[in-house]
Amino acid sequence: MSGPDCLVATTWPLDQAYEAIAALAAARGLAQPSPRAPLAAPPPAADVDAVDRWLAHLAVHAGVELEAVDASLADLDACLASGGPLLVRVVDAAGKTRLAALRDAKRGQVHLLGPDRALHRRPLAALKGALCGRLEAPERAACERLLDAAGVPARRRPRALARLLRGRLATRRVAGLWIVRPSPASPLAVQARDEGLGRWVTVAALAHLAQIGLLLLAWWIIGGSILAGRADAGWLAAWALVLATMIPLRLVGAWSQGKLALLLGGWLKRRLLVGALTIDPDVIRSRGGGQLLAQVYEAEAAEALALRGLLSLSALIDLAMAAWVLAQGAAGGLHVALLVAWTALVLRVGLGHARTRMSWARERLAMTQDLVERMVGHATRLVQETPEHWHDEEARATGLYLERSAAMDRRSLLLTTVASRGWLVLGIVGLWPALVTGEPGTGALAIAFGGVLLALHAFVGLAGGLRDLTDLWISWREVAPLAAAAARCDDDRPRHLGAAPPAREGGNGNGKASAAGDAGELPLIEARGLTFRYPARERPVLAGCDLRVRVGERLLLEGASGGGKSTLASLVIGLRRPDAGLLLLEGLDRATHGGPGWRARVAAAPQFHDNHVLTGTFAFNLLMGRRWPPTPEDFALAESICGELGLGPLLGRMPAGMMQIVGESGWQLSHGERSRLFLARALLQGARLVVLDESLAALDPDNQARALACAFERAPTLLVIAHP
Repeated sequence: MSGPDCLVATTWPLDQAYEAIAALAAARGLAQPSPRAPLAAPPPAADVDAVDRWLAHLAVHAGVELEAVDASLADLDACLASGGPLLVRVVDAAGKTRLAALRDAKRGQVHLLGPDRALHRRPLAALKGALCGRLEAPERAACERLLDAAGVPARRRPRALARLLRGRLATRRVAGLWIVRPSPASPLAVQARDEGLGRWVTVAALAHLAQIGLLLLAWWIIGGSILAGRADAGWLAAWALVLATMIPLRLVGAWSQGKLALLLGGWLKRRLLVGALTIDPDVIRSRGGGQLLAQVYEAEAAEALALRGLLSLSALIDLAMAAWVLAQGAAGGLHVALLVAWTALVLRVGLGHARTRMSWARERLAMTQDLVERMVGHATRLVQETPEHWHDEEARATGLYLERSAAMDRRSLLLTTVASRGWLVLGIVGLWPALVTGEPGTGALAIAFGGVLLALHAFVGLAGGLRDLTDLWISWREVAPLAAAAARCDDDRPRHLGAAPPAREGGNGNGKASAAGDAGELPLIEARGLTFRYPARERPVLAGCDLRVRVGERLLLEGASGGGKSTLASLVIGLRRPDAGLLLLEGLDRATHGGPGWRARVAAAPQFHDNHVLTGTFAFNLLMGRRWPPTPEDFALAESICGELGLGPLLGRMPAGMMQIVGESGWQLSHGERSRLFLARALLQGARLVVLDESLAALDPDNQARALACAFERAPTLLVIAHP
């Protein structure tokens, strides 16, 4: 058998997609699947978008992440050959959609995990044919006719046909591939194991040890020969050959360090991005612009310092090697004792330097944050403070910063001096007893000098490593809230498989609102006895609150300012969790849906100060909650909703239309245009419930009526919050 037929026994039917993902995750040791529950039925295979969302939903349950790969046909071979774990959508001979669980690929063969949990080896060409056979079918007949006309012999025909198809379809995109990888919120140990971080650490360590060995050999050759008075051409040639051998080892070490930098940097970026997207909004509100800016800068510094801090541990390897070398030298145990004592002294000085540097960093960050806050509130400051006192706080902060800087410079100079010059003097002094008591051999003397120089190099590296580790700790302390927020993402993981992802357009698939359900059906939202209190307040904002929203209803929630309307909205849309009470969506709680599943069913246009226009295209700001990159149907739906909201003239004025850059550094939108953009963004998410929290206050009566008409038409269920 060839092509799709030889893959049938090794692929999974679509209704066993969860088992396929869990098998790949277990094979790579990525996650523990969540407890089983009745599995939601898969969507029709023809609805590619629905299948993609359904697979992503199952991956969340399995504790992993699916990253879609959109490769061109020309790059497909390299993508498949790069190995897995990959989930591949294929179509068998009967036209049914199946899934191939690719664990890895080697030498033109792929290893597939079959439904029997066994590993099956199949040709890479067979998997490629099953993946893109339907894409090639329309062109295959034309290529066959061309080969007939050219008179290509039968033995060359398959290869010629493959090349012709590749040339004709090289730029066509092939969908249906997903990389199975750990969740960004998973611990570093899990991601390190999956990415092979330990392998690269081992390569870097072995390359470093080999360099030290060759360096010692080179020193033994040149030092021993010179001290013995036999520096002939042969010894010099051997010395040069040893040094030349170190070049490829240095290249291997640099290559492995580069791989480590990529892996660590990628993990840190993903982790901090997930944390930034999931951090508690109240935490963000409690921080000023200066603190948020400091987090951005310190995140970049942490990425740069992570590898340097890891590589600073190589200084400890150098010290261990230096101790072994010194033990073989002329001074023997005395040199080893001096090395241990001096190492303790360097660590003690380094600890003092770390304390001083952290104190200096606190002042630096405080000055930076205060400067940004004062720049943002400059106009208010001019009104509230008299001119003679405008710079009092800056003068005090600058004086304290200079004081801390001087103390840090003194500590840094002391650390450098102790680590380098101090040890060099002590190491040479340690040779005097051996020289006084007897004539040491030239070889032992050369070994002792080599050990002293190796220890000197190690101490210089240790001093730099201590500085890097201190800076890394300072930076990590600033970005730790983001990392901690990412770690809490697992709390949003759904606990049951039955909570299937919702349809994209909320009902009938065309962005229109569905009809209201029967009075006796399950409520869309049901809240009983909700209680919520902000951490800084004694009294709860909500106490014993009840709410019931049925499918298809249009509700208006009015109340005085500060009465808890927006707090209730944040609970309904899943931004906050109640302190007490019961909140159900479609009869299931948040633990069942999971955070992403809950937010996929409820969309909101929050209050103006909680909503933002990001620097990007107008289309991106519209469709960011729906899908990116969008399909032509998404663009058409977005243009239709913009027309209903009266944004057509705005699109006509902007030179690039939907693709016009907006935001702080782009086309400036008015208050009303931004409000309608936020409303369109909420409607385009295809959620089953849309919450508008004072979203119409900035609109004139005509645009307000137009916006309400659009919301009534597009939202399956609508909750509007407004002042009386």
